[in-house]
Amino acid sequence: MNQNGRWAPHFHALREIVDSGRLGRLNAADFAAYWPHDVHTEHHRLGQDPNLVLYDYAIHWFDLVACLFPDRTATSVYASTATRPGQLVPVPTLASVVIDFGDAQVTIVMRASSRHEDTGSFHVVGDAGAAVLHGGELGGARLDIVGEQSAHMLTVGSWFPDALIGSMGELMSAIEEGRAPFTRASSSLVGLALCFAAIESAATGAAVDPATVSRLYAPEADTP
Repeated sequence: MNQNGRWAPHFHALREIVDSGRLGRLNAADFAAYWPHDVHTEHHRLGQDPNLVLYDYAIHWFDLVACLFPDRTATSVYASTATRPGQLVPVPTLASVVIDFGDAQVTIVMRASSRHEDTGSFHVVGDAGAAVLHGGELGGARLDIVGEQSAHMLTVGSWFPDALIGSMGELMSAIEEGRAPFTRASSSLVGLALCFAAIESAATGAAVDPATVSRLYAPEADTP
């Protein structure tokens, strides 16, 4: 269900910080990733998927946004995608997304044909502080908390295999404890709606209300 990103060490740490209330009420979150994904997928069927970046990859970021803003509903999603000269796959590798919550905004920037780097970052801001990370495309070791009492923490592990272990471990723990798991299928619906809205927006050039989206955008399905 594309939930493993929730347990990527840097995202897991961010969720814990936000859930603790240390940042206060969130008003902005900005994410960025730069990496040579076209090199990794040049000879893979995923390299032919027109939704390679927004669906196959950024789904984890959309899912995270849904986790960070559980009490608010996005009013619109705007996205654009593009290809660049010299990239190794025929589908878009550049994507920019703006998610509007009315009283908060989120940006997701994906640069999946960056030939000379593998970097990522996030900057999540609330009315009581901010959480900032700069590291690799899939995470980093140091997370800074900025506020009246600034601090930093070091995360342990990496996306592979810890994120996958975390998601499966949560399911197994829920079974043993007789409770609903955090990975229940319904918990993915908001993130999927954000992702589908971004894909439709990129295809149509218009902002999309995720509440109106229930499936992956397919132009032919809208033809009478």
